[in-house]
Parts: sequence; C-alpha cells; structure tokens
Amino acid sequence: MIEFQTKNNVRSVDITIKGSDCSSRYTYYFSKPFMFVNIMKNASTSIYKLLDEIRENYNHDHNADKFWFTIVRDPMERFYSTMNYLNQFTVDHLGHCLREYPKNTSEYFMDEIIHFTPQRLFTEWFESRVDLKFYSIKNLKPLCKEIQDRLSTEIEIPHKNSRDLTPARLMDIEKWINENKDFVTKFLKDDYEWYKSLKIES
Repeated sequence: MIEFQTKNNVRSVDITIKGSDCSSRYTYYFSKPFMFVNIMKNASTSIYKLLDEIRENYNHDHNADKFWFTIVRDPMERFYSTMNYLNQFTVDHLGHCLREYPKNTSEYFMDEIIHFTPQRLFTEWFESRVDLKFYSIKNLKPLCKEIQDRLSTEIEIPHKNSRDLTPARLMDIEKWINENKDFVTKFLKDDYEWYKSLKIES
C-alpha cells in the first residue's frame, strides 16, 4: 500500500510504502517544475532554500516538463559529515546506535541515526518511475546552469546548514572508524557500489 502525505503548504510530499513486514519512506520537495528528491546530509537545506526563493521571486512555467533531480556524495564523506552534524551526541554513542540497528528501532533511536540511511534508499522508488538526474555535492555548477536555463535568469545555490568539523571531533571520528574498519566497510559497501554506478551530471 502506498500513502502520500503533503506538508509545508504542499511544498513537499512524503511517500510511505507499507509492506507486510516493513515500511519505506521517501520525500521529495518541489517548486514546479523543479522536483528535488531529498537525501539527508546532501545539501538538502540549501536546495530547500533555493526552491523557496524560486517560488517567491521568479516567474516560471508550472506546466513545463518536470525536472527531477537529487544530490549525491562520496559515502565516506557523507559518513563523516553525519557524524559531525549530530554533534550533540558523542561519536561512540552514534557508533553504538549504528551497530544496534535494526535490533533497536525506537522512535528516539531512529531520530538519531536516520541521517545515516544509505543514499540509494532515498532514491530507489523514484529511479524506476521518473527520469531522475544526479548531481555531485562537490560540483553544483551543472545543476545551477540547468535551473538558470529553465528560469532564463541567473541564480545562486545558497550554502546553508554548514557545521565546521573541529579538530577534536575529527580526531574522535577517525579514531572510531579506525577501530571499526570492518563494520564501516560493510556498512558503506552497497552504497559505494550504487554511487560508482551512477551517471552524475557534469
């Protein structure tokens, strides 16, 4: 069974697919015709801000062909970013949560680790249904150009939600990864295979 739930004045849609033994949830955020598939810790806040600005400040054709896109990044870089983003928790605590999943799926627990969800799980439902374009977080110029061409005006993608990685936090993350190499390698393996298979726009 598939359920659609809109929020934020119909600016985003949550799709929940309920199976016999589990549920999967996907989110896309839009300012038609721009349809952004959210992957946590991949510039989502910046794109949300950009789409809000488009909605408020630019005239664009709501009936134009939909442009579906998402932003991806190297899985290990995303792992570091997530460990840093959740800096209200110690690295050891986050690592323990990851090792406990999926044995522990309490609401509090899931709030802590949902940002670690593999990237491919955010996009899999869309990949088989729409022409989804992939852009690298390290090079957003092609995305910026595509949006500019569609709007016929210059735009900038704002940089939001950045948290500096302090030397102390970096040291803690590297220490935990080095002590748990086998686990981290296994945890990221499928996402790396997916990431390397992508056609990333350039």
